[in-house]
Amino acid sequence: MSNYLIELAAVHLALTLAYWFLLRKERQYTTMRFYLIGAGVLALIIPLFKLPVLFNSEKSIDVLPAEVASLSAVSIGSTDDASIWSVDLLVYIYFAISLFFLCRFMGNVLALVYVRRK
Repeated sequence: MSNYLIELAAVHLALTLAYWFLLRKERQYTTMRFYLIGAGVLALIIPLFKLPVLFNSEKSIDVLPAEVASLSAVSIGSTDDASIWSVDLLVYIYFAISLFFLCRFMGNVLALVYVRRK
């Protein structure tokens, strides 16, 4: 889940920078509207595809001599509880910020509805 959120943030950043450099001063609002809607949909869909890995994060396994390879007490990997908590914390912070901006957006929409009725 957190990998999806990281990729989603990266795609949003790239699309926002493209908007900033290419369409910022555009006066055809339909073009900007289609770009922004399409960018939002693309940002949600692109992280779902399996893209090639640019950097190999797995460590290579070297071939060891027979004497060293026969040891059975070698620890392959450890589970680090601190890294699990940090990822969960990042996800909770992301959801809290998203909830804040969603509430702010809904408040602004309600303010517009109030102004229109008045």
